[in-house]
Parts: sequence; C-alpha cells; structure tokens
Amino acid sequence: MRGRFLTTGERVSRFEADLARFAGRKRAVGVTSGTAGLHLALVGLGVGEGDEVITTPISFVATANAVVLAGARPVFAEVEASTGNIDPAAVESAITEKTRAILPVHLYGVMCDMGRLAELARRNGLLLIEDAAHALEALQRRGAGVAVNYRPIHLYRFYRENFGGREGRFPRAEHIGASTISLPLYPKLTEEEADYVAASLAESMKE
Repeated sequence: MRGRFLTTGERVSRFEADLARFAGRKRAVGVTSGTAGLHLALVGLGVGEGDEVITTPISFVATANAVVLAGARPVFAEVEASTGNIDPAAVESAITEKTRAILPVHLYGVMCDMGRLAELARRNGLLLIEDAAHALEALQRRGAGVAVNYRPIHLYRFYRENFGGREGRFPRAEHIGASTISLPLYPKLTEEEADYVAASLAESMKE
C-alpha cells in the first residue's frame, strides 16, 4: 500500500516469480481473482461459443460463471460421495462432440483424481484446466482441513433458468451442499473464542 502502484509493480513481479518457483513452473501470472484466472485460461486456450466445459456442481459459483463469461456452456457432472470432487466416471458420461474442456475443482484441499481425468482428456482430445483455489498446497494432505460450504451451482436460479438445473440431478452433490458447514476458525482466533465455537457446535449437535 506504500508503493506507487496498487495492483502492479515490483512486488507483483516478485510474487509471480516466487509462485512459479513454488509450483515448479517457468512462469506465473498474477490476476485480480480466481474468476479472472479461470476466464483468462479458458479464453487463452480458445474456449468459447459453441463449446461445452464439464465441471463440478459443488464449488464457488465463479467456477461455472467463468465458463459462461467465456461464451461456453457449463455441463455439470456428479461428484464422488467420499471427497466431493468431480467423479471421473461421471465426466466420461458427460462428454459429447461439443465438449472442449474438463474443469475440475480440488475441493476443500483434497486433490481430484487427476490421473484418470488426464487420461480422459488425452483420449478425447480435450483441454484440462484445474481450479486450484482450494488446493495450492494440497492442504488436506498436510493434515490441515479446509472447508467452505457451497450450495450446488445447478440449483442457483440463473443455472435453473438457463441450463436446466433442477433438484435430483446430482444427488451426491446436493447432499454435500446441504450438509457441509463453515466454522469461524482462523489463525488469529483466541483460544477462548475457539472454545466458544467448539462448544456452540457441540450444543447444536444435541438439538
């Protein structure tokens, strides 16, 4: 905030270089948001009007919105009951002649089955674009659970009215969306505050 530029400049360049090294890549590009990053990736790879992109119904709505913003059509595939991540078998069933890309989301820090998804993409000549907003370091593998509850995207009014979303299409996704909660726990929370959250949760579970 003390520099001349708010969103560009030397600090951003250092961040991009550091992130590229961390991820083992030649370069990284900083953007304004995860939505912007997904949109940039889709447009940069030529995804647009007339294309379909298979993605998950359990994510922040921006995942599907980026597909719409690129001019393509999001096609949702059911998720795995055990992880909440997109099910490769469901992805395979959703592939059509219009499918251009697969857009998995590594939900809650748990990695998708990228081996199977990569094989599906290779075999069908599709792009594979990862939404890794939850899993830059694959937190779940390090024992630090992260969870944000999401209402299934296909049940939002926009997706009901424009893409035929309806209850019952993806029962596993709908169950996860209806039964996952977020707790107000973060690094600066005091022990007393954390105890209060835990006690409140325990009490609510008795009701």
